[in-house]
Amino acid sequence: MTLRRLWRDYRPRTLRLTPPAGYTLVLAALFVAIYVLLIEAVLRVPAVQSRLPAPSVGSNYISFEIALERLDRFASEGPVDCVFLGSSLVLRGIDPAIFGEAYAEQTGSDGMRCFNLGIQGISASAASIVAEYVVDAYHPRLLIFGVSPRAFGQSMLDRSLTSDILGASAWARQVQGDLNVEGWLYRHSDLYRYRWIVLDWLDLHESHEIEMRREQEARTATGDGFLPRTGVLALPRTAKEVARVTLLFEDYRLAPEEIRVLEDFARLDANTSTAVLLLEMPLHPDTISEYMGEDVYESFNATIRAHAGSMPYWTTTGLNLIPDKGFVDSNHLNPSGSALFSRWLGERVGEAVEAGALGPSQVRTKSP
Repeated sequence: MTLRRLWRDYRPRTLRLTPPAGYTLVLAALFVAIYVLLIEAVLRVPAVQSRLPAPSVGSNYISFEIALERLDRFASEGPVDCVFLGSSLVLRGIDPAIFGEAYAEQTGSDGMRCFNLGIQGISASAASIVAEYVVDAYHPRLLIFGVSPRAFGQSMLDRSLTSDILGASAWARQVQGDLNVEGWLYRHSDLYRYRWIVLDWLDLHESHEIEMRREQEARTATGDGFLPRTGVLALPRTAKEVARVTLLFEDYRLAPEEIRVLEDFARLDANTSTAVLLLEMPLHPDTISEYMGEDVYESFNATIRAHAGSMPYWTTTGLNLIPDKGFVDSNHLNPSGSALFSRWLGERVGEAVEAGALGPSQVRTKSP
């Protein structure tokens, strides 16, 4: 018996796939990949997306996710020149269309295509995460962060979307440089972001999320994110309004962790092509004098200014920009008030850009 025959008869037996079985596995994997890619492609079609509710990025904060989806759709239709970021004061207080018209008239340019990314209840720390995402994903020439006492207040943190809440999500960790598979999928896969719809349809968990998203989406009237609120502030205030404004502004204290995030905005302003402007959102004068206190409010403004670094901080207190009839409540503008404020802001930004006093030269969009 030859050594070759001995080896053939007694060598260890290993598992080997015969060509048909191996081909089956390869074909199955190929079909699965094609199926996934096909669904991914279909979900990226605007006509399909328009029939679906806003997808999720795993934040469990529906109004925030709806705002992100609207920004994405807005960006798919053209450049994003500027973004207004902040709380509901921004959401209801700045009309991008009026701002763009005023800017164009002031500068003699084609204007700026802007989006209102106001998010109800967002704190300064959460806004800094969103700002980092916006600058990285859309590269706007100008980012205007609407500043208000609520966004920096210690007593309102348990009623706000803070960095502790938003920052715990895989999406936010990916935005902040903590690379993870789930965060990458949220950033790059529509199929992954829409997977919760399948769970709803299959009743794999009790949820009314589709209805909730549809209901909140219906409240946003404009494609540029602006959500006006009609009505006029009743003076003297109703008991309900007194209770609300007292909760917001009485015994006001700054939260140190919220103030510190201004350094993150300053880094974006210094290290990217996006100019960052801090903007004091208007409050009704009586709200400051009767509830917060003028000394406390001036201390708030001084603290913001001290931490702004090289970023400009534009204050509006004392300018008398908005009459009483321009407020819907103590700290939100109604459509007439937002129109006045948006026009003033567009003209002021135009003046600053013309004078070379606001950010990099990319802000300017002068016609040839």
